[in-house]
Amino acid sequence: MFNFFQKILFIIIITVFLLSPNLILLEAADLTNLGDFLNNASSGAGFDTTNNEPEPIFGKIIKTLLSFLGIVFFLLVIYGGFIWMTAEGNTDRVDKARKIIVNSAVGLTIVMFAYAIVWLVVDSLISATGYTN
Repeated sequence: MFNFFQKILFIIIITVFLLSPNLILLEAADLTNLGDFLNNASSGAGFDTTNNEPEPIFGKIIKTLLSFLGIVFFLLVIYGGFIWMTAEGNTDRVDKARKIIVNSAVGLTIVMFAYAIVWLVVDSLISATGYTN
């Protein structure tokens, strides 16, 4: 009936429609002074608004991207496992599923090693320069 990409597109469209009431509420807000509005919103949510340095912001972005990659890995393993479970002895589908699972594990390993190397280099540079926050 639907192929994989049509299902993904359907999920994305449904997600956008579920988030649209939040966008409408944002439109109704008085945004003449956007900086104060965002500071009040983030303070109300419990975030620290006094530290505007780029390091914590980039750190949060990297952590979010790594979380997203973990979700992608999890979904690929589930997809590969589903293909394997429904292969019904078809060796081509089993090989396809095995490749999906192995390639997603290799991709996650590469990303985690890259993160570890970058963290090690940045930490060494920070300790060598004596930089303190």
